[in-house]
Amino acid sequence: SSGINAEYGGLSTRRVLLRNLIKEIVEHSVATQRLLTMLEENCSEISVYKGYVDDAKNTDNAWLETIATNFHDPSGAIFSQIPSSEEYRWVEANYELNFFCQHKNWLLTVVEFHRAHW
Repeated sequence: SSGINAEYGGLSTRRVLLRNLIKEIVEHSVATQRLLTMLEENCSEISVYKGYVDDAKNTDNAWLETIATNFHDPSGAIFSQIPSSEEYRWVEANYELNFFCQHKNWLLTVVEFHRAHW
């Protein structure tokens, strides 16, 4: 792997994807840099999906494409430091979660990859 992934607006390195993940979760601070470093050093990553996304905004001449990446924290110690908020929360992955069909398939891919309970 080249370490470069496609992302909305162009190409992105693994570090940029991780930074964007953390930006969505916590404010800019020393803790953000510490978490970013911990993620880079301790988390594995798998590309789950890359390509076309079925969306109502798609037309004959324009469509959405995305990349879904799983950053896995095997100990749970890193992601447990990131608090939930009103905009997002940590949940246990299970088949009863209400997702778009495509998103549920991506989550199932991750569950199967890690041989986790579904």
